[in-house]
Amino acid sequence: MSDQQITSNAPAKGAGPDNPARPGLRSDQKIAAGVVALALVTYWVSTTFDEVPAALTQGVPPESYPQLLLGVMIVLAGVLAFQARGRTDKVKKRIKPVVSYTAAVLIVATLSIHWLGIFGAMAIGCIVIPLLWGERRYVAIGLYTILLPLAVYGLFHTVLEVQFPLGIFQNMF
Repeated sequence: MSDQQITSNAPAKGAGPDNPARPGLRSDQKIAAGVVALALVTYWVSTTFDEVPAALTQGVPPESYPQLLLGVMIVLAGVLAFQARGRTDKVKKRIKPVVSYTAAVLIVATLSIHWLGIFGAMAIGCIVIPLLWGERRYVAIGLYTILLPLAVYGLFHTVLEVQFPLGIFQNMF
């Protein structure tokens, strides 16, 4: 299938001279509404977080950071809905199975963090996802698998002082 626009000269169901057709929500507007609804629920949940004492906070307090991100999501969803005005929905191509496989790999990697640690979980993603998507430069995949987890660890552990679960690698660091 191609990205053809759906257009029709037929009047909308129930439309006539006394009852003009009202265009429905576009798919982008529906997605934006879903994002806003999810963000509002998550914002409400974030109001239940404990506050960190002012003496320990630097910059944006930790309990406010999720709210800031959610506010940005709501604004971007509003932009998406606004840009969808007057557009017709396009016929979408079928999503390739590799997308579902990638989601499954990410779920497995996330669930394995406590056992394998952040390095093992990242290694799963760094090795399997490029292979799923057809990458065949094995040296590049190997470097990526080694350097990305080390860079993340260096940034978060050394610079930001954030501790990740190390799992089976606990005694190495």
